[in-house]
Amino acid sequence: EVNMSIFRGRKGNILIESIVSVSLILIGLLGVFGLITSSVRQNKDVNLRAAAAYLAAEGIEVMKNIVDTDVVSTSSPWIATVGEEPFETYEVEYDTDNSPELAPILLPNGASSTRALVLDNDTGLYRYPVIGGSETPTLFKRTVAVASESPDELRITSVVEWTERGERRSVTLQTIFTNWRTD
Repeated sequence: EVNMSIFRGRKGNILIESIVSVSLILIGLLGVFGLITSSVRQNKDVNLRAAAAYLAAEGIEVMKNIVDTDVVSTSSPWIATVGEEPFETYEVEYDTDNSPELAPILLPNGASSTRALVLDNDTGLYRYPVIGGSETPTLFKRTVAVASESPDELRITSVVEWTERGERRSVTLQTIFTNWRTD
């Protein structure tokens, strides 16, 4: 026979202990879920920054290829296509029409790009939108500024901007091109 007198003073204690145990488990799980959410957000931020850095570097490479093309052409000065004015801004991309020709688009009065780049689903390259293209829109806008430092120097600044969760972000890369060719 069980002596029930030992449970008389403990009425409700088991219920309270159960509620406290469940509460502690829930607090622990909420902390874990918060950590997972923060980790996913940080991972997305890193991916966007890496893509923006790639696009900024590509902007500089496109301008380098334009200047190199001008250098190879013996009939034109080393900055025949870009850098003729003291300061110019461009939208640049690789032309994907079966050749790596370059297509700089001069923006008016040093303006920044207003067009977002798209990811071409067929080639995997970033470019500006075209009618009828198979493309995935992105958050990124790229502007490449060319400033003439001297007759033999160009300062190239590639800026990629995007907005994420209402906050404007950007990656900026800069380099100097020099006229290494002796005429």
